[in-house]
Parts: sequence; structure tokens; C-alpha cells
Amino acid sequence: MPRIILRRVELSGFGPYRDSVVVDLDDGLNVLSASNETGKSSLVSGIAAIIFGIPQTSDQVAFGQGRFRNWFNPRRFEGKLDFLADGVPHHIERDFDSNR
Repeated sequence: MPRIILRRVELSGFGPYRDSVVVDLDDGLNVLSASNETGKSSLVSGIAAIIFGIPQTSDQVAFGQGRFRNWFNPRRFEGKLDFLADGVPHHIERDFDSNR
């Protein structure tokens, strides 16, 4: 199994992030520490959504896009992830509206 190192996450219109937010990750263990309702869990959910997509369900409000889209009608609803797999750099971009 390849060794995966996350380097950078960018989310736009996702959870509490109406505008673009960029998080650069260091080598080793990264600790997210902030007050309640500031987006720690949304950041982790965003990483999963970039990699796997947002589930397509019959109840989009509870389980799909409605759960993750920012409430203030963001211009963009997307995510980007930079990572290394066995030292080789990779980049993923996902438009959450089209789930591509």
C-alpha cells in the first residue's frame, strides 16, 4: 500500500467556508484545534468528499449536497487536494455540484 501524505486542502462553498479556505499541512501529525463550529469536522468531511465525492441520495438535504453546501449561496462549491503517494505528487480537483 502506498504511503500517502496530505499536503494542501482547499475548500470553497463547503460547510462554514463560503469563500475559499486553504490549509497547508506539515509532514507528520497535524492537530486541528479551534472553538466549536469553526469547521474542523467540515475540513475532514471536505477531504473525504474530494476523494470519494458527495453521496448521491434521495435525500440531498440530509445526506448529500445540502448537508455540505454553505448556506449563503456560494459562487463556487468545490475542493482541491494536493498529496504525495510514495513521494509522487498528485492533485485532485472536484466540483461538488457535478460531483466530478
